[in-house]
Amino acid sequence: MILIDCHSFSKEIVMDSVQKNNLPDICIGYAPKFCSKELVDFVCQYFKSNKYSVQINYPYFGTMVPDFLFKKTDTNFQSVMIEINRIIYLTKNKRNKNYNTLKKQLKTLLKKLQYFKLQSNSKNWNKKPKPKMVSI
Repeated sequence: MILIDCHSFSKEIVMDSVQKNNLPDICIGYAPKFCSKELVDFVCQYFKSNKYSVQINYPYFGTMVPDFLFKKTDTNFQSVMIEINRIIYLTKNKRNKNYNTLKKQLKTLLKKLQYFKLQSNSKNWNKKPKPKMVSI
């Protein structure tokens, strides 16, 4: 199973310690214990192929992990955070011309992730060839 922890951000709400003029379009956040390098690379490459600037763990880092999975090491689970810079799809707090394109791209990414083969050093990561998609 892959958990997608998806949010948006703006330079107004980014922490004061971050260089607000150098924010990426997309921030991919992860914790190595709960996300393979292959998954991070896959998601980054997807957004880069759609002409977005991408940073890993900047300006945010980490990802959400449900409590019941936090201490487990033998689970078929990965979690990755996708933070989207609001300037991509909002202008003056209203949807701009890029909104529908981004929405379509996110749906496509979710479909592609259904077939992403979980990989890790753990022998249990490859038990299920197709991770389940869970919508909340």
